[in-house]
Amino acid sequence: MVDLPVQPRPASAHDALGGLAVEQLPGAVIAVDLQGRVVHWSAGAEELYGWSAEEAAGRSVRELISLIPERADEVATAVHAGRSWAGEFRTVRKDGTVLLVYVRNAPVRDRSGDVVGVVGVSLDITAYAAAAASRTQELEQASARAARLADRHARLVEVSEALGAALDAQTIGDIVVTQAVAALDLDAGGIAVVDHGALQVLATVGYEPEVVATYAALPLDAATPLTDLLRDGRPMRTDRQSELIDLYPDLPHSSLSASFAGIPLEFDGRVLGVMALSSAREHAFPDEDFDFPLTLARQCAQALERGRLFAAEREARRRTSFLAMASARLAESLDFHRTLDAVAALAVPAAGDWCSIHLLDGTGAPQLVTVHHRNAELQDLLSELFVRYPPDPDRGSGIGQAVGERRTVHHRAFSDEVLRAIARDPWHYDALRRLGLGSALVVPLEVVGRVVGVLTITSERPDHYTDADIELVEDLAHRMAAAVDNALRYRQERQTALTLQRSLLPSVLPELPGLTVAHRYLPGTAGAEVGGDWYDLVPLTGGRVGLVIGDVMGRGIGAAAVMGQLRAAVRACALVEDSPSAVLTLVDAAMSSLGQTSLTTCLYGVLDPTTGRLVLASAGHLPPLVVHSDGGGEYVELEPGPPLGVGSAPAPETVVQLPDGALLLLFTDGLVEGREQPVEVGLLALRNAVAEIGELRPGRIELLCDTLLRLMGRDGRPDDDSALLAVLTGGQEAPETGGHLHLAGHLSEVARARRLTVEWAEHVGCDTDDAALLVTELATNALRHGGPGVDLWVRPLGADGLRVELIDGRADALPQVRDPDSDEEGGRGLLIVSALARSWGTERLSAGKCVWFELAPVL
Repeated sequence: MVDLPVQPRPASAHDALGGLAVEQLPGAVIAVDLQGRVVHWSAGAEELYGWSAEEAAGRSVRELISLIPERADEVATAVHAGRSWAGEFRTVRKDGTVLLVYVRNAPVRDRSGDVVGVVGVSLDITAYAAAAASRTQELEQASARAARLADRHARLVEVSEALGAALDAQTIGDIVVTQAVAALDLDAGGIAVVDHGALQVLATVGYEPEVVATYAALPLDAATPLTDLLRDGRPMRTDRQSELIDLYPDLPHSSLSASFAGIPLEFDGRVLGVMALSSAREHAFPDEDFDFPLTLARQCAQALERGRLFAAEREARRRTSFLAMASARLAESLDFHRTLDAVAALAVPAAGDWCSIHLLDGTGAPQLVTVHHRNAELQDLLSELFVRYPPDPDRGSGIGQAVGERRTVHHRAFSDEVLRAIARDPWHYDALRRLGLGSALVVPLEVVGRVVGVLTITSERPDHYTDADIELVEDLAHRMAAAVDNALRYRQERQTALTLQRSLLPSVLPELPGLTVAHRYLPGTAGAEVGGDWYDLVPLTGGRVGLVIGDVMGRGIGAAAVMGQLRAAVRACALVEDSPSAVLTLVDAAMSSLGQTSLTTCLYGVLDPTTGRLVLASAGHLPPLVVHSDGGGEYVELEPGPPLGVGSAPAPETVVQLPDGALLLLFTDGLVEGREQPVEVGLLALRNAVAEIGELRPGRIELLCDTLLRLMGRDGRPDDDSALLAVLTGGQEAPETGGHLHLAGHLSEVARARRLTVEWAEHVGCDTDDAALLVTELATNALRHGGPGVDLWVRPLGADGLRVELIDGRADALPQVRDPDSDEEGGRGLLIVSALARSWGTERLSAGKCVWFELAPVL
């Protein structure tokens, strides 16, 4: 724009602009004088601004192009200073159209160099600027999308890495829902999975507790967004909360669900659960953003399935390990009371919170073997519950139903109403609640079509047991039933074998003046087969007596039969030969004539009670032990000959002079030798054991033998058969052996123990009420805490009264006297024993423990 004198356009254009043909320039060319009046307005200016040259001539350029004052002053300052100016600004055409123009102005000088005006060229850049702005916006939007995609890709990579390390469902749910809410800038989200036939909430972020509670343990057939998604298998979206309320008007909805999206978690055609997402803003889930939650849902489903497979594999290993351990326990012993107790201890808590095992007696009634509770403080309560309320096969469903129908009874849940129906009184109801009875499996122990017992496994949680759990418990019950059946068969076969063997041994030895004799035979536990150990006492002429102890090598009916023949042969030969060596020689010849080749060791001696002279001969047998009245013991130094059946030279004889009151012990190797004990060590242990016995008296010789066996570790379950013959010189009285009972593993056996003890207490003159109370306390404790299988020994002490011993197989803890609180129901048993018994005590044995008491006679 140039400030020039106003001249007619045709005559002044070339003069004012130096003869330049301005009409040929692009854009609008405008020249103005120094006052801003138009002196030239090109055709391009007419087209750009809408004013004709005639309308524009002489008018202020500011008015024509709507130039704001600030910008006009900026241009004027630059031109008056002789500088060019270029820039863009918005203007308005004559018709009101807004334009964006680019203008370049330059000063116009006269011949003297003074600035006389301004000439400027304007270009319309409106379309170009709009295109550039649009391009910039597109670039910004593309950049934002790329940033979002990069962020979500990074999140997916992060999620993949996190899910790769996560194996439990809870962790997987937390990872996925947290990432989904953060990446999509949402307000709430959650994961729910199908578990035990219901929809279970796994993880949530942002949702109100009352909304979450609606979906806790939700049945799959319920009418809710999440369960409908499970059934339909397709994602759903709502853009306004009113849409969700219209679909599910009866449900509570989150205030954050102005927009809602639900996506099934699908893997290999199976819907494992649902992912729910919510935003407080509407239209929060456009199509372009929905791929991310869909991808997250796929990753979540894959991780859940991987976790499920890992958990299933881990559970399968656990179940296999559990069954292997249970089988190992069942195979450890043929004493099924002990093995069942060990397996019950494994089953809790591996398969439940508490369990019980019952075996059917001869009448088909269930008898308690053992109980176990995972909470040690409730163990006594559980035991007392079964003692107070033994199972009634005719009452309700449970043990009776399992036995009668020969199938597993699955109690999925026990409501309070059901517990009250089961309970027989308020104490029973309270005990059931304290023990925790949520669900239970009652499984018959069945073998070869015959039910031998029942296994009951319970959980505190309702509906706890799955099909896999039921299969595990049934497998365990099958193994237990087989073990019980094997043990019962073994017991029957062993009893038959022992009956045969004992029929071949003397049931009663003759009473001889000047001698007190006791004998013991203890079968080993190597199996149902019997051994060939034997002992005998043969009255001879002149008041003498033949003493025999022997051991046929081998086991089984054959060894027992040889033993029976040898016992008869020794008795017969002893009646015709005075010399022990000659007797053994005749017996050896008899074996050869009978075709017997079994190697047999035998010790035979002839004792004259009057003089104490003892003549011995040994056919490969261990020497006897002579115990003096002061407790000192020594083995007889003799030269053993070869075993019977070898047919070599006669055995040498050894003469021993026994002092009055000496004890002679003849024994087989089972007493002093074991799997982990060499015979030399055992012989030393026997000599040390006799030193602990104390005074040798005829009335205590039976107790002496039992004590000796106990000290030698042969009172429990020895490896090999053991025979013992004890002969005390200088005695006249015949001992009383007392009584013995094996108590099975249930508390009903206490009554049998009480009857036997009272009978002997009355016999020896002790207080029968005290005896009954004391044996009841100790027998109950032994059966309840000592493990199944308890032995009761009642031993008369002559004028000294009565001794009662209870032996069980648990040696890990000896009972201790307690000082119970006044409100405790138990813990006073040993206080009663201490108050009523003359003396009492405990003793740890090699295979268990002994708790005993003694009663003095009533004066």
